[in-house]
Amino acid sequence: MDGKFFQSGWWEFIQTTFMPWTLDKINLWSILQNWLFLTLLPAFIFWIIARVMSYRHAQSLAAREAMTPRPRLTTLKHPPEGYGNPVIVSANVVISHSKTRVFAILWRRMIGGNVPILERMVNRARREAILRLEEEITARHADLLVNLRFTSHNLGTSSGRSLGVEVVAYGTALQKIQ
Repeated sequence: MDGKFFQSGWWEFIQTTFMPWTLDKINLWSILQNWLFLTLLPAFIFWIIARVMSYRHAQSLAAREAMTPRPRLTTLKHPPEGYGNPVIVSANVVISHSKTRVFAILWRRMIGGNVPILERMVNRARREAILRLEEEITARHADLLVNLRFTSHNLGTSSGRSLGVEVVAYGTALQKIQ
């Protein structure tokens, strides 16, 4: 080539279109700063919000669990003597992932092993389901719950992404017979 291509203005067009870091006023560092500011900062803010919300939910669960008059729950299949009037009760809870935790879950699934974020979420859902079940038992004036069982479902889309967890707790509520 005799240099006419570079003098015709096409080279500047290619530089500004496909290689913006070669411009005088815009360099690679400013592009990286913009990316960090526009991508990582909102992700960090949403992560903090999700942590605060889950912390508040855990505190709410702990406060509700500390309330003293709670009905007895057991996994026994047969009720003890002196209880009657059986009623089936159930409670369900759906807890979804925050958008920032989806990335951590996917990363952990690629590496392998336990996913502690999901374990904590299922644990919180089970605790919430038990509390709702206890409220249902108290509303029915029962004293004991036998045959307590849990069922959990992973809620997802057709593409296989996990959106949340549903936990269902159920059992048979019994009243103490005088």
